[in-house]
Amino acid sequence: MRPQIIPPSKGSFLNDRGTPLTRFGVRYLLRKYVDMDAGEESTLAEKSIHPHSLRHTTAIHLLKAGVDIATISQWLGHSG
Repeated sequence: MRPQIIPPSKGSFLNDRGTPLTRFGVRYLLRKYVDMDAGEESTLAEKSIHPHSLRHTTAIHLLKAGVDIATISQWLGHSG
């Protein structure tokens, strides 16, 4: 069972064992749900969707919503 209060040092997203979700876990979950939905949405099966696709999509939506590029870069963890 997951703890009710998660210390900030534990991470925001936890796997089923209560440990921080890794990039491999994110990739696994994304692939699982893309495969599940690909049967219902044929165009989804033809696309190559990766965790970076989510970052890119988030950045584009924020940019179109008027958020400045420096803020987006900081939120998504880009340095420079």
